[in-house]
Parts: sequence; C-alpha cells; structure tokens
Amino acid sequence: MRHPEVVLRLKIADKKQLKVLKQGKMTARKWLRMRILELLARGRRVQAVADGLGTYPRVVRRVRNEYMTYGLDAALTDRERPNRPKPRLDDAQKAKIVSIACSAPPAGQARWTLQLLAEEAMRRGIALR
Repeated sequence: MRHPEVVLRLKIADKKQLKVLKQGKMTARKWLRMRILELLARGRRVQAVADGLGTYPRVVRRVRNEYMTYGLDAALTDRERPNRPKPRLDDAQKAKIVSIACSAPPAGQARWTLQLLAEEAMRRGIALR
C-alpha cells in the first residue's frame, strides 16, 4: 500500500522570497531546490517532479521535508556537517595557485601538472606540507 502524497503549501512570504531570489545569481543546486518547491506547491507528485527535473525522488522528498520542518532557508541550503574536514587552503592561497596555473609552465614543460603546481606553491611559501 502506498503512502498518501504530502501536499506542500508555500507560505505567502516564502513565495515572495522565492520570486526575489529567482532574480539574482544562484548555484544550480539552489535553482533545483527552488524549482522543486515551486512544482510541489503547484500540486505535482514527487515522482513527476523528480522525472521533470532529472533528479531522484529522495532529493525531492528531502527538500520538501526540510521546508516543512525548518523553513525556506533550510530547504535551499545545505546543513552544516560537523565532521567535515576543514579546507587546507584559504581563499587567498587558492587564488595564488590559480594564478600560477594560468601562467606559463616552467621551462621544458608543456603545461602545469598537479605535481608541478604543488612544488611551486611550496617553493613560493604559499602552501606548506
């Protein structure tokens, strides 16, 4: 026996906020989540939304449940993961390494390899072992 579909009803304030958010730049993940909420609010079934957006039904259910439990912001963004490792490089270090990768490769090399980039970053003191 199938479980009945949970009907999603967007709050008026959330509809307005979604409309404003659609005007700006966003990641593909955020766009997908916004679209999921919009389609569910129109009465579409989970499977139909998943098929139409090219994703899995569990993703649609998770976004719906996050919205219903925690609200719009929680549905549109990822939760903080407590065990996630901290990044090894900060933004400034990443930018310096990208600038190295965009520059001409060392003499005798056709392109920058990861090994060459790592060695150059350590030589310049950008990254430590």
